[in-house]
Amino acid sequence: MMQRDQEELTAPATGEEWLSLAGAVARIAAIYTLSRGAALKVLRQAGISDEVSASGIYLRRPCALRPGDWGGSQIDLETGALLLLNGLLGRSVVGQIAQVAINAADLNWWLERRYAAQGANDAAIVGDLPPSGVRTIRERTAEDNCGEWFAALPPKPRIAKAAAFEAAKRRCGEALSNSAFLRIWHAEAGKKGWDKPGRPPGKARPR
Repeated sequence: MMQRDQEELTAPATGEEWLSLAGAVARIAAIYTLSRGAALKVLRQAGISDEVSASGIYLRRPCALRPGDWGGSQIDLETGALLLLNGLLGRSVVGQIAQVAINAADLNWWLERRYAAQGANDAAIVGDLPPSGVRTIRERTAEDNCGEWFAALPPKPRIAKAAAFEAAKRRCGEALSNSAFLRIWHAEAGKKGWDKPGRPPGKARPR
């Protein structure tokens, strides 16, 4: 049976923001546009990293969560508890850490410094995480702003795709990806007649 040493801990500091398990999953899902299941995997990896402070109640005593608690448990969002499992008994529940609270500042730091780095280096985070490439709020906002800007452009003068992308980046910021711009280009360029091959109308062929 899985054993967990009791470890007394003072209650979470009231001056800091602490999130419930459900609150932490909701925050991760909102930032990265993830399903609840994918956000659960991210939260588990944050706990396993030992870089995100979390506390709970084990055997009626406050305790600090450790990496092994996250790795050998099931997250129960309904009760806000980690259900401790025993793999030798068919992963049956052998205990629980109730009233789990996660330090919001630590979680935000980990998401920005560790999880976000996965997009540039998939080996930066080891574990069962959703694939890199999920869109952040900044990326979605940049795409929305680009769509509004592009739709408002007049048909003339015609702008080449590459030039339009550079102008969109200057307008909407570096968060605008090439794939996001291409979605907008394919949706809007035809309305302006910019998707046809050849020289822009009115441009004479040089002699």
